[in-house]
Amino acid sequence: MGIRPDHAIEIAPRLMDEHDGPVLEQALKGFHGGRIHVPRKKIMWPVKKVDRLVCFSEMEKRYLVNLGVPAGLISIIPVGILYDDIPDLSLKKGSERKGLKIGLLARFTAEKGHAKIIEPMKRILGNNPDVRFIAAGPMTDARYADKFITSMSALNNFHYGGEIEYAKIFSSFYSDVDIVLIPSIEETGSITTLEAMACGKAVIASNINPHNVYIKHGKSGFLAEYEEDYYRLLSGLIDDPDKIIDTGIEARKSVRKYDWSNIGKELEKLYTTKN
Repeated sequence: MGIRPDHAIEIAPRLMDEHDGPVLEQALKGFHGGRIHVPRKKIMWPVKKVDRLVCFSEMEKRYLVNLGVPAGLISIIPVGILYDDIPDLSLKKGSERKGLKIGLLARFTAEKGHAKIIEPMKRILGNNPDVRFIAAGPMTDARYADKFITSMSALNNFHYGGEIEYAKIFSSFYSDVDIVLIPSIEETGSITTLEAMACGKAVIASNINPHNVYIKHGKSGFLAEYEEDYYRLLSGLIDDPDKIIDTGIEARKSVRKYDWSNIGKELEKLYTTKN
């Protein structure tokens, strides 16, 4: 028989250090309306009540297995995007560009990694006065946001774009930038990365899961390990504008497989396949 809809849950785990040991962050749809932290010793409670667990990546599956979840109970189905609804905003060779623009779109919290790019971006903007840097997103952590914006505001070519509602991010943000930075310290599905790539943007992202699943370094985007990597990669793109174009075109092609039409088929298969 297939899996009953109420017998499958989605888990997006993240191990964290707390006084009572490692925990998982569960993203359970309809469970207290959002994310909760579940102690390790309690994670087996839902496992005993479901036929299948769904996680986003191989790394998350390994976390679950290390916690004692049987590997055969886990299915990997990545996050999806509405690919066909996302405009192709990739640059075209020969088109006029009025200065290069670098963008960062994320809420202001420590895990989004803004602090890692302060020094590299100061050097980039200081050495390239015709390059502009636009950061946008809600000030979820006001003190963290203030520190970042104050640090960058000494440079005339930095602009804080405020919080942008989702319906306008393509027309008001992605259409206005050439390179997208995603320096997160941790991510779950990182839909922002997929959407930026689907727009045809050259993405420089931290070398963490799932960025290093979505991006083939040097072809469909770039992965950075250290602060210096952001400076080096940005400098290379500034010196080679055609590389920005080629990377964006390849990025858009590479993430088509994450369209919900494909992800939906995987979910349908999960619910209809006999055990």
